[in-house]
Amino acid sequence: MKAEWVSVLAAVAAAVSALVGLFVGFEQLATASRLRREATFWLESLQAATSEEEKLVLQTLHRTAIARIFSLRLVPIRRILSTAYYMVLPLAMLFALTWITPELIIPFASNLWTGPAALLVSAMILYLGILRMATTLAEQRRMVGAYLD
Repeated sequence: MKAEWVSVLAAVAAAVSALVGLFVGFEQLATASRLRREATFWLESLQAATSEEEKLVLQTLHRTAIARIFSLRLVPIRRILSTAYYMVLPLAMLFALTWITPELIIPFASNLWTGPAALLVSAMILYLGILRMATTLAEQRRMVGAYLD
C-alpha cells in the first residue's frame, strides 16, 4: 500500500515539476523577447518623432520597457520556479490522490489525522506560494520604479 502511495506521488511530482519548469521558462523567454521588441519599437519611434511632447512620451515608454527588461533579468528564474512549484505541486498532489487513485484516498481520508493534516499542509504550501509570487512581483515593480526614478 505504501509503495503505491510513493509511486503515485513521485510520478505526479516529476510530471508537475517538468511542466511548471517548461511553462515558466518559456514565459520568461517570451516576455523578455516581447519587451526587447517593444523597446526597439519605442526607440525607432523616438528617432522618427518630430515634436518635443511626442519625444518625451516615447522616451518614457522606451525607458519603461528597458526597466522591465532589467527587472526580469535581476530576479532569478529559480525564485519564480520555486514559487510556481509551491503553487502547483500541492494542487497536483491532491488531484492525484482524489481523482487518479480514488481507492487510495478512502483509507487516507478516513484517518482522523492524515486526511485533514494533508489538506492543511497543502493549503499552507499553497498560501506560501501565493505569498512568494506576490513578493516576487512586488520586487520586480520596485526595481522598475527604482530604474525610472
